[in-house]
Amino acid sequence: SDVCSSDLDPSGRYLIGLKSDTTSGSRLPEQERALEHLNELGITGMQLYQHVGIAVARLTPQQVAALEADPAISFVEANREVTLLDTAQNAESTPTAKGGKGGREDSSGGGDTSEPNEWLDWGVRELWNGVNPPTAPGGGVAWVIDSGSSSKTGDLNISELSTGFSSSGQAGESWEDADGHGTHVAGTIAALSNGKGTVGVAPGATVAALRVFFPGEATYDDRVIAAINYVISKADPDKRNVINMSLGRSGAIATDGPYQQAIKAALGKNILFSIAAGNDNQDVDGFTPASAGDLEGVYTVSAAGRYAPHPKRPNAFVATTDTSYNLVMAHFSNYDDGSDTDDVKYAAPGLLITSLGLNGETVQMSGTSMAAPHMAGALLWREKLTPGPMVASWFTNYNGDAAPDPLVRLSA
Repeated sequence: SDVCSSDLDPSGRYLIGLKSDTTSGSRLPEQERALEHLNELGITGMQLYQHVGIAVARLTPQQVAALEADPAISFVEANREVTLLDTAQNAESTPTAKGGKGGREDSSGGGDTSEPNEWLDWGVRELWNGVNPPTAPGGGVAWVIDSGSSSKTGDLNISELSTGFSSSGQAGESWEDADGHGTHVAGTIAALSNGKGTVGVAPGATVAALRVFFPGEATYDDRVIAAINYVISKADPDKRNVINMSLGRSGAIATDGPYQQAIKAALGKNILFSIAAGNDNQDVDGFTPASAGDLEGVYTVSAAGRYAPHPKRPNAFVATTDTSYNLVMAHFSNYDDGSDTDDVKYAAPGLLITSLGLNGETVQMSGTSMAAPHMAGALLWREKLTPGPMVASWFTNYNGDAAPDPLVRLSA
């Protein structure tokens, strides 16, 4: 899609791809040649993300043209704004459904309070097919590229690796969440089974909170690339590493662009990705990084949920956690229309999801932002991962041309 000027970094920064095999972890001759050219052009204040082979710098139009003509440069792309995939609105009026109420065997409602002060959400129960999740396998790390995570929940195992990352390159940048989005995501992945708060898909798994979103500041592509670069530099290859990205922007991912190059560099280190499909009720082909889901090891995830008849509006429906209703694709979810490569591998619960708030309270949110962390938690259990029932579009006026996605499930 076309780039809107309002999406561009006003400081004039660009992402510059240095052609090489970035999996080596060191600069190769082609990279050195490209860096020499940057110096020859008088480019200063450059930030190099060595593990993904990408430099970030302010460029003039003349410098952009010169670099685009350099065979050692794989791309020169404007730095664009990315956003958290804001909590989607619940379905207050979604007329013209394709079907009616479905008889499911489990009608226990939205969650379970197996401990007096702890909530086991319907989404986690759905992934485990009604079985309480066991403690997470040792050695797994969920790298959450988001708004940070709260240290005040008492329900998360936050890694010291969170402290070492700075998306701006300035020392001392805090990973403490001031928004709540990242904490909610982290809770869905890994909240402890400890009698309080909530329980995650992989209870007690290590969370590395990589904060790239800050109040009152716009976030651009370079901060996300910096986070991926950091994961590659710090991830223990003997552990299971999963990056969760509940973020994005419009525009198809470029085949030889920065996200493709960074993601492939991480995949080369056996680091997997769970990416939110987006909440625009459109094909993911038009969104970044969601459209990277055709790569092996990248799991772009659509959102699933349930709907009940609206109590006051004929032919309208509202979101519900009542499990006596069929599980269908959420009305807001982006999807894969099935016309080309398979960009969406799974659906996961994303409607009326209860997880952690900033102070350890429970908070309910909806969106593909909430679906992706279910997948991330499941990837920490990858040997138990299995396709569940197919989740299909249900509304004729929302995601009507979506191809069905299998629900992510974990075998007990």
